[in-house]
Amino acid sequence: MQDLYISMLGAQGTGKSSLLASMYYTFKKNAGELGFIMKPASAEDSNQLSEKHEEMLEHLHGVRGTDNAGTPTEVASEYVLDLGFLKNNIPDYWLKLHFWDFPGGWLLENRDAVVEQLNKSDVILIAIDTPSLVVDDKHGNYQLWHEKKNRPHAIADIFMEIDFSKPKLILFVPIKCEAWRTSTKGCELIADQVRKGYDGLIASLKMYADVTVATTPVQTLGNYLWNYRVSKTVKNKVTL
Repeated sequence: MQDLYISMLGAQGTGKSSLLASMYYTFKKNAGELGFIMKPASAEDSNQLSEKHEEMLEHLHGVRGTDNAGTPTEVASEYVLDLGFLKNNIPDYWLKLHFWDFPGGWLLENRDAVVEQLNKSDVILIAIDTPSLVVDDKHGNYQLWHEKKNRPHAIADIFMEIDFSKPKLILFVPIKCEAWRTSTKGCELIADQVRKGYDGLIASLKMYADVTVATTPVQTLGNYLWNYRVSKTVKNKVTL
């Protein structure tokens, strides 16, 4: 069985764990139509993914809003999924997916461990909090919330230490993007703000022949649409 190593990169509160749970359950739901089968490699992986998914649903159906994706990840975790297809009605698993999820605080506090894992990774997913990326402060300032929430400079600094001697796929993944995915204009805004918000990083990645970069928005809020942000320091709100 082949192995594929995937790292979830992002600042604290961007929703890396929710992204993983959403991806798993969405793929599992539609795997039959695609001709694939997928299962957690162990009971522990199954329980952890179920807990993350339940936490995400409780958060969405609760009264806490959707600024954060749930309980912050406190320790690094590896989730292993087996991917395959049915061959004569017998499961034939041919690819083992290793997802690595780590606390967002490690971007600053445990950089060596993050870089070590990213060097091993074939795919790096950069989780992006979409509201913080695309909503300005009513004064035309897009960077303020993006810098505070998504930490693009810390992300770029980490990439300066990665070994790109082997091929890698880098995916910019805006999540909580439902409010903008409903229109062409909204989709173009997401793509444009990713290019602007990570311009230096994207430019540096173009120097590597074996690095492929793409933007892949993922809807993790279901039928919920982002509406407004309430500032903790200023008594105002910014409405979409």
